[in-house]
Formats: sequence, C-alpha cells, structure tokens
Amino acid sequence: MENIKDFTNFMSSDKVNESTTALSGGVDYDHFGKITKPLLDDSGFKWVGEKARYGQASSYADGYYCYPNHNTGVNLFLDKPFTGAWKYVVYLAPNKMIKEFGWKTGTDAEVKKAATDAANYAIELKTKHFK
Repeated sequence: MENIKDFTNFMSSDKVNESTTALSGGVDYDHFGKITKPLLDDSGFKWVGEKARYGQASSYADGYYCYPNHNTGVNLFLDKPFTGAWKYVVYLAPNKMIKEFGWKTGTDAEVKKAATDAANYAIELKTKHFK
C-alpha cells in the first residue's frame, strides 16, 4: 500500500518526470491540453478519440489529431508507453515522414518545447502537403 498516493499528495509533487515511464510518473498535466491541443484546433486538425494507429504496434495513447484524415493525412499523438519514455509522434500517413519529439529529463521547459515543436511540425506538414 505504500505506493498508493492520494490525489492531493500526487498533485503536490514538485516534479513529474514524464521521461521515465507511464507506470512511474508519466502524466500529462499541461503540455498537451494547453499547448498542442489549441495549436492544432486552431489549424483545422480533428481529434479522434481512439487509439492512434501508425504502422507498428502502438503503445497506449488516448487518441490522436489528424488532418484531413488518418489514412492519408498528417497525424499527431502523444505516445504514452507503459514501459518507456513518453514522446510526441508526428507522421504523414501512410507511415511516411515519422518524426518523434521527446524529452530527456522531463523538465517543464523541455516538455513544453517538445509539445510546441511537435504541433508546429504537424502544422508545417499540413501546410506543405494540403494547401
């Protein structure tokens, strides 16, 4: 039982290191909802609330953004594996131009930079391939 924390204790943690694993602390507190989501929503991307699909067995992801659709367009998701580091994945379907945006230490600045860079890369691909 010593591994169970109540919500107040968990949220009061000074540092959440998403560079480790989902089992040991990977949680999206602000970068996806406050950075990636608004940028992609404003650029016409659609949210699909199902597991992301991209050429290989994907680890856990809540959903993904795509433009104009996941079969032929630009896709972005936050890859949240249970046993590895979290990262953003952007790709042009079908399984082309895959680029990953991760972070080494999980500092706030590092995670926010990855979120911003991933969203901007997805928008750049959209602009380049779907004028």
